Parts: sequence; structure tokens; C-alpha cells
Amino acid sequence: VLLFSSMRRLSTRQIAVAFAVTVALLTIGVLTGRRKIFVEIVIFMSVYVSLLVLFGKGGVKLAAAIFVGGLLSFLAVTWWVAEGPSDAAMPEGARYHRYAERSATVGSAVADRVVGLGFDSVLWAIDGYGWTGGGLGIASQGAQHFGGGAEVYGGAGEAGLGKITAELGVPGLLIALWLALASVRCAWTILVFVSRRSTVVARLAYGLAAFLVANLAVFFVATQVFGDLFVLLLLGLVSGFLVATPVLAERDQARRGMAR
Repeated sequence: VLLFSSMRRLSTRQIAVAFAVTVALLTIGVLTGRRKIFVEIVIFMSVYVSLLVLFGKGGVKLAAAIFVGGLLSFLAVTWWVAEGPSDAAMPEGARYHRYAERSATVGSAVADRVVGLGFDSVLWAIDGYGWTGGGLGIASQGAQHFGGGAEVYGGAGEAGLGKITAELGVPGLLIALWLALASVRCAWTILVFVSRRSTVVARLAYGLAAFLVANLAVFFVATQVFGDLFVLLLLGLVSGFLVATPVLAERDQARRGMAR
């Protein structure tokens, strides 16, 4: 809704359908204990609005303030809810009580997960397999049944940086970080190019970039879902769409020029 409403006017029916789908997805997230869904939505909204402000001549300081403010507001709300998770856990739904209660603790778990799985996982991987890693696939799902799993690499395979380090070692981690930096520079070049040519296509590009950043944040602390073929295809499509936006922007600019 945030993305498409910034690109064109939405009808009341479209907004209602999108709202219903959003509520349904959030409900599924709560009833399955998937706390990351809330963090991903907040990161997407914060990044998207920040890009809108930044390229809309709002300035770097204002864009950074919006992004930080969004994250702090999210943490403040979730920490307040976490003080009484039972109140937010639907006591009448005994089957889902534990899942909903777990989802209510998302705020208090963010810092521990980022530090414990985000950064400490690299040290766990080095302690388990050394600086050169244990080989591709050693920290993947299912491998724990054959190679010792968490007993060897300390659970590092659950986090993105930890899994890369466990499988490819520190050299592989450095190469992955270099590729990530190159991808960020490429995406930034695309956003700058598109912003100067088409407002509508630029807003689409901001949304695609924000979606990838939100998923990157999830990969940072939880890699299991990225072994799913559907997720990989979706991210590949979104990445391809982002790379294609300069062509769309050029077409839009040419079309508007012909109309004038």
C-alpha cells in the first residue's frame, strides 16, 4: 500500500483488499511465532520513506532521522508490549498462546539476536572450523545430522555472516562483504540515475531497494528461509526489476517528451 499509493491513486476497494491481506499476513506471523515479519515491515517502511525524503531533496539528515526514528518507535512500542506478553497473547486461544506470546517479545529479542547471531556467530564459526571454514554446505539445514551441526560450529549456521564464515571461512566472508558493497554501490547508482528521469519509476525503485534491504536484515540473523526456492526466485525477480528500472525511466522520459 505504501509503495503503490506513492506511485498512483488507489481506489477504496484496492486499499481495503490490501489492508485485509496485510492483516492476514500479520496474523499468520503472530500465530506461528515468526517475529521477524514485524522487524522486516518496519525496516522496509523506514528505508522506503527515507529514500523518498532523500531523493526528494529532503536532505541526508532528515532521511537519517526518519529511519532512526522509525526503528526507535518500533522498539519503544514492542518493549512496552513485552512487559506484559500474556495480555497480548490471546488467552482464549490456547493452541496459539505460546506462539502469540513469543511474537509479543520481538522488541526485547532484537538486540540479543543482532549481537548474538549477527556478530558472535562469526566467532562461533571460526572456533568450530578455523579461519578457512569447513566447506560449502556444512552449516546448511540438514547437515547437522551428518557433521555434528551446532555442536561443532555453535549454531553459527543460523545467521548469515556466521554461515558464510562456517562454510567459506574468513576469506569467503571478506569476498561476500566486498560483493555486498559492490551491490550497494550499483543500487545507489541506479537510484540516482532513475531519480533524475522519472518520479513514478523512481518510487518503484525505492520500494524494490527497500524490500531487498529488509530481506538482507533478515538474512543477517536467520538464513534458513533463504534455502527455499520460492524465496530465492522472488528475491531474484525483485533484484532484476531494480536493475531494469533505468530502462523504464528512459522510456517514461521519452514518452513524456513526445507528449509535450
